[in-house]
Amino acid sequence: MPMKSAKTSRLRRNTPVIITVFITAIFLKLSTTWDNDELDAHLSLAGHTRTYVGVCITGQLCRLDLRNKFHYFLGHTRHSHDLYLVIVLQDGESCQFTNQPHIPHSQFHSISEVERWMENKQIKGKAVKSNNTRVIINDRYVHSLNKRGEVNETQRAIHHYRQWRNLETCWGEFAMQGSTPFDIYIKMREDSVFVSKLNLKTFIHSHVLAKEFYAKKVFVPDCLGWGGINDKSAIILSEAAPAFFVGPRSMYLHYNDIECRVDGNQCHYLFNSYNPESFLQQALEAQAVEVIRVAPQFYPIVTGTPIYGGREVVCFPSHDRQVGVGNVCLPVHLRKRLLFNCLLDVEFVCFVFILVLTVVISFIWSVVRLAKGGRRNSTRATYTPKKYQKLMNY
Repeated sequence: MPMKSAKTSRLRRNTPVIITVFITAIFLKLSTTWDNDELDAHLSLAGHTRTYVGVCITGQLCRLDLRNKFHYFLGHTRHSHDLYLVIVLQDGESCQFTNQPHIPHSQFHSISEVERWMENKQIKGKAVKSNNTRVIINDRYVHSLNKRGEVNETQRAIHHYRQWRNLETCWGEFAMQGSTPFDIYIKMREDSVFVSKLNLKTFIHSHVLAKEFYAKKVFVPDCLGWGGINDKSAIILSEAAPAFFVGPRSMYLHYNDIECRVDGNQCHYLFNSYNPESFLQQALEAQAVEVIRVAPQFYPIVTGTPIYGGREVVCFPSHDRQVGVGNVCLPVHLRKRLLFNCLLDVEFVCFVFILVLTVVISFIWSVVRLAKGGRRNSTRATYTPKKYQKLMNY
């Protein structure tokens, strides 16, 4: 009886722990189900058993974050594909933001640190400094920008030109990798963040037919087009790559070109844009590139500020300019996890929930045990010394 009582007592004491472990197992199972994008479509593209993927990241060193990109894309892509990463960065003393100031959040202090990070993560590639020694200003392009009076449009045009130069730098680095062409390219910004895992094999399997793999197609997120197409990130098929990486700067250099009728009575500018989104769309259409807008559940990438390594929390200081009005840039199943302009990761939500649940269960269990102990003590017979003596004599 005493041994059984001791076992029962230990079991009761450990009940909160047992319940917590059980709930933890359930939530971990659910979280792996919700984020299980590691599907293998077993595709064989362009005659290869592995796809050659070129990734281009451009922007400013002070805003670069690779932890989120590694967790949700680069980490598993380097194993399932032949991946080559080119990072072109402006290494300035101060961060520049077009719309509103943000706090710099880079994990790196120099470009050499970026290359060491790539080496430690076993990612083939190169990090280079952007070539911004010479910038061409087109007055007509500056005047066409649609934020007159809100920001310095000349500085904004300079920033756009540098972006297009960086794209050309990426293209030059890809071209130096030998005769084997890349099958597909990914372009993203230094502050691009994934909100769930992107599996290229699954993406290609659901969006590209085998006979269309060599078509001139570019895939962009279906949001933040602002009258054009999203210019923050893109998935580019091989045939469309020259137009995407070289076309924008080429169009800028010909932005003042005029086309006239044979009789010379009517003339018009070849290009008329009002922001970088419409500019990119015209640059691709001018070279017969088909642009396909992809829903966020298939292309889960936005721009934001990673917190705690970019996995647990991603925040959006500009909100509508980063996730769209009504959060349309986020997959539908993730919009409910947006709290105070920050998106919480499934595993982080589960961790916090389990932690709170453990505290609550332990508190309730302690209260119940105290209540039961109080009732037992109140019903137990009490003996005064006099009554105890009589009982012993009896």
